[in-house]
Amino acid sequence: MVYLIGVVHRIQYTSDGSALDEIRRFADFLESKALETKITLIGEELNEEVLRERKATACTALDIAARLKIEHRFCDPTMSERESMGIPSERQIHMRALLDNKGSGKNLREAVRKEREKYFGLRESFWLRRIEDKLGEPIFFVCGADHIAGFRALLMSKGCGTDVLVRDWEEEMKSSASSCS
Repeated sequence: MVYLIGVVHRIQYTSDGSALDEIRRFADFLESKALETKITLIGEELNEEVLRERKATACTALDIAARLKIEHRFCDPTMSERESMGIPSERQIHMRALLDNKGSGKNLREAVRKEREKYFGLRESFWLRRIEDKLGEPIFFVCGADHIAGFRALLMSKGCGTDVLVRDWEEEMKSSASSCS
């Protein structure tokens, strides 16, 4: 069983300017659910290159896995792996979106999102290869909320059971904050 957790990436690591309360809530959630579901692995859409680039001082899922003495795997391709797979860098994606948008900043955010989505399938297949030896065990997979539907469909197409624990962490936090008011 793969338990999917959709997040906004900034809660996956701690660096200057991090929202520490939000990261702490996420860490508490991960730990509690990991104990409840007896998972054996936490995989995530992240890699060590990104942590270095962002000058991260901690990685939420890695720290929880270490505390619980379970395995952790970074599953997102590195820049060299992306290049060999034909996946452009973030800079290249922005440039393509800008060109497709004819230089107008008007809908640039949407154009960047659409350009990124063109490569979701390649990345999600890469993640699956990174965790496929554990698919018979209860595992967590933490990824961007935009990947939940696609990655779940891929897992299910391989006969793997899935459960979406959180579709979008940020939206759930907004909902719970507004319901507490």
